[in-house]
Amino acid sequence: LQARVDSKTETIVRLGKDLEVAQEENRLVKARSLTLERNLERVEQEVHKYAANEVDIKTSFSIEKQRLTDMVDTLTKELHEVLKENEELKAEKFDLQKDCKLFRQRIAKYEVANLDGDTPAVADDCLQRRSTAESGEDELGKYEKLYKEFKQIETDLHTVLGIKEELVLERDALVKKVERLSTEMAFLLNGDPRRVSVYIDTRQPRVLF
Repeated sequence: LQARVDSKTETIVRLGKDLEVAQEENRLVKARSLTLERNLERVEQEVHKYAANEVDIKTSFSIEKQRLTDMVDTLTKELHEVLKENEELKAEKFDLQKDCKLFRQRIAKYEVANLDGDTPAVADDCLQRRSTAESGEDELGKYEKLYKEFKQIETDLHTVLGIKEELVLERDALVKKVERLSTEMAFLLNGDPRRVSVYIDTRQPRVLF
């Protein structure tokens, strides 16, 4: 009988120890479960925050993409207009050069004609001398008129050349600007982190260029 009592006592003691171990394990499991629940709640909050930022990022990206697209279209139209105007100026320059050449030829012919007529064969008749003088004055007037026209055309030619140079510079600047904007659009479309930096710590993202 004593042996049976001792055996039951040992069993009770062993079961008590097992119960203590089970209770400790249960406490640890509850603590771990509470920690996991808190971590899960924090992760859900972060997910909601990132989801809101993702909407802002997509909206900002769409707006920026549209802005760059419109700017590229505008600059492309301006570039076409500048190129067209440049071609018109080239044609005008060519016409002015032809006019200058024509006036130079006419002036040269006039000067040669005057040199050939400096010593008239008959100088006795007073009326003839007067007629010759009047004719010379007329020729001089024509020469002065032609010379003024020549100078005006020369001035216009220099003006056109100056305008053309400005248009060429403006065209080159527009070409570079279109290339830069096209590159930035490509970076945006590809989501290149070197060009687009999104700050997800705030509700409003910022895009850096």
